[in-house]
Amino acid sequence: MERLGEQALKQLLLLLASDDPEIAREVEQMTAYDEILQRTMNNVNRISDDPNVRDDYWACMKYGLYLRDKRARAKREGKKEGIKEGIIKVAIALLENGSDPEYVARITDLPLAQILELRKMIGNIHTDTAP
Repeated sequence: MERLGEQALKQLLLLLASDDPEIAREVEQMTAYDEILQRTMNNVNRISDDPNVRDDYWACMKYGLYLRDKRARAKREGKKEGIKEGIIKVAIALLENGSDPEYVARITDLPLAQILELRKMIGNIHTDTAP
């Protein structure tokens, strides 16, 4: 597991422990052997003995993990969209080079109806730009 991901996962475990006594006991035992958990707990203890300040710290940690997760999801969605756009570009190139729509659908795994729509769009573009 990558270092940053492992750290975030363990911090999340600590966050869960702050809400559940059973998890807290298990995490406390794990902390004795885990450098990342020890560092995080030391940070929490160093911040303050005031429970309100600790609660604010945990709230910030939770929000940071939430944002990290949201960014990761957005990145995955962006990759999916990019792949989809690439497949459509390939389909258009195949159609422009005279490939049969059924063949293009099979190769790109796009629905035939979408391929026919792309072919129609390409035909309109070429018709509109014809001299």
